Amino acid sequence: PSPYEPQKAYLYLIDGRGQQFTDLCGLTDQLAAPDLSVSSTNYTVTRLMPDGERVEAVPPILETNNKPSYWIPRAGFLDLLLKGAPPNVKTVFGAQLVDITKTDDGAVEVVADCADGKQMTLRPSLLVGADGLNSLVRAKCATWSEKPADFTPVLLPSPSSGLRYQMLRLPPAFPLDASDASVKAEPRRAYSFRPSKTAPLGPTRLGLLPVADPNFPRTANVILPPEHKVWGLSSAAAVSDWLRQTFPASPIDEIVSEDEAAAFATATPGAFTAPCYSPKQHLLLPKAAICLVGDAIHAFPPDIGQGVNAALADVMHLHRALQATPDGDGATDDAREMLGRALPAYSETSGPEAEAVARIAQIGFPYQYPITREANPLQRIGWVANFFLRTFVLAKLAPKLFSPAAIVLVQRSHLSYQQVWRMAGETTRRLQGIAAVGLIAAAWPWLRRLALA
Repeated sequence: PSPYEPQKAYLYLIDGRGQQFTDLCGLTDQLAAPDLSVSSTNYTVTRLMPDGERVEAVPPILETNNKPSYWIPRAGFLDLLLKGAPPNVKTVFGAQLVDITKTDDGAVEVVADCADGKQMTLRPSLLVGADGLNSLVRAKCATWSEKPADFTPVLLPSPSSGLRYQMLRLPPAFPLDASDASVKAEPRRAYSFRPSKTAPLGPTRLGLLPVADPNFPRTANVILPPEHKVWGLSSAAAVSDWLRQTFPASPIDEIVSEDEAAAFATATPGAFTAPCYSPKQHLLLPKAAICLVGDAIHAFPPDIGQGVNAALADVMHLHRALQATPDGDGATDDAREMLGRALPAYSETSGPEAEAVARIAQIGFPYQYPITREANPLQRIGWVANFFLRTFVLAKLAPKLFSPAAIVLVQRSHLSYQQVWRMAGETTRRLQGIAAVGLIAAAWPWLRRLALA
């Protein structure tokens, strides 16, 4: 079982898409338990300003939704899944995947080193590759496929691609005010440390999402470009000094311990991948079937909060494809025939969804970080103007013609990712049409004089 890992202490927001899976498994009531998760209802962020002021705000991208989503730590969600596993499912911990091979008769063998020093060899009729962005299962599919490009991820550019991230672990109820030690952070609230204008290394924020457990360590995200000088801080003293000067109103020495500052200085930061998707999601061999789910077929920065939900949606697509395919009388040939029909059906649904969610992530909310890597400084201004025009002007005035920005649409969990992407594209084309008409109207007097000359 996964222990608490500071650099993997993500918080998942399980929305209506993910809850289709927890509904199926009978886990939604446990997920929604107040001692395990925090509901998104009435969600606000307390901004800790550099002058000591605390400002409570509702992020403008949030849309009121009748169905609440739930913030839950990664470790807590993994524990929930483990407890919900049926008794006939064997879970092996401490195993390391060694290799996946294709046998001469067209079967697949999976070899893993176990914690007890022994090797385990499996020969599955169905292998599900849920092994992440750098999926070995997907790489093997590319090797065995007649078209390796079918399993080569398609990369999409995004301003947040390549940003580095690292976690700072804070006490559960850390002090908020340097002048009043009684003012403490509340676990079930989100916080954002805002930097001083004279911050020595430029603007940086510390973002904290809400947690249900009052004893669970809080994790603050530091997200900056790879060339940023913060990643060059090599000692606890340098990290602490940077934090003190950047957030002068906060009692940094009480919030970030010396050990934690030292861990930050010596750890290797992670990096946001580019949005990407695999063109194909399954491979059929003579005596084995392989399919991919989760980050193995779609990966992207955490801009739109859909990583875990997209993965759980894949599981639901696979479940429905298997359920819709008769399995005969249980004979091996029947099972192989069933998988031969079910996995293409799975890919027909999961493939377009994988591409759509990657494209949504490409433009969804890439400028939420203080510093991104846009090629042109006008890009950020243009994105913000486009977001407000779509969401607060056009979608209000003519909702049948214009949709809100994609980051708002994706929060409507009854919509598929393909529907979100199509609606966003339709609004884009209508805006382009309006712009073209406007240009022609503006140029008409000049064009008319030119025609009469």
